[in-house]
Amino acid sequence: MTSQCEGINSLIRFYVNCKNTLIDFMHNLDRALKEYRNNELIADFKTQCSEPVMITSLEVYQRSASRYFTRNIFKEICNEIQRVGALNINVLSTTLDKVEFSVTALRDPATDRQVEVDRGKNLFSCSCMLFESRGIPCSHVFCAMKFENILEFPDSLIYKRLTKNVKNEFISRKMRVNDDVERVLKFRVGALASNCNKLCDIACKDLADFDKVQSPFQEVFLEEEESML
Repeated sequence: MTSQCEGINSLIRFYVNCKNTLIDFMHNLDRALKEYRNNELIADFKTQCSEPVMITSLEVYQRSASRYFTRNIFKEICNEIQRVGALNINVLSTTLDKVEFSVTALRDPATDRQVEVDRGKNLFSCSCMLFESRGIPCSHVFCAMKFENILEFPDSLIYKRLTKNVKNEFISRKMRVNDDVERVLKFRVGALASNCNKLCDIACKDLADFDKVQSPFQEVFLEEEESML
């Protein structure tokens, strides 16, 4: 995304300038990459191991979004959900499976967006095109979902590239055996760390779950020690 590229450029500019020698440039760039990767690990940890605060009256949509999306994307979705309260909605047309809405802002009725809902296929489209451009459902779509009394987050509005488990799916489906070894290892470490953090957060809250999770780890460690002897 453009915003991601701008963020990376801003981070690199902090470490690199036109007065650097080639050696300075390489060292500073390496520091920038390490910080960027560290920030990504922190973001992954917060996504997997912390509970978001529900800040809108449409908690059902927030709860659903928190289960699927990374923390940063979840915050952007919450901003869209918050805007629903300032929107008005009217039905333009209805057929057997489809309904078309007109969604306007409370203080700016001239700003009109058309939202189409395919009830049979559970598909949504909006003339603002936010989902097509950013992968984030817009406030107009959430307004239509509220009107239609849709409580579950539709699969058609979940852009997999922005979900929590995208790294796991990438490793299992996309990465080939003959890929660069170091690159494969980094992806595996990230995926395992993410799952381990989530498992620790769940298992430490109950003694029975803790013992259940602890036993397989001890068996693996024991097998590794015996194989090294």
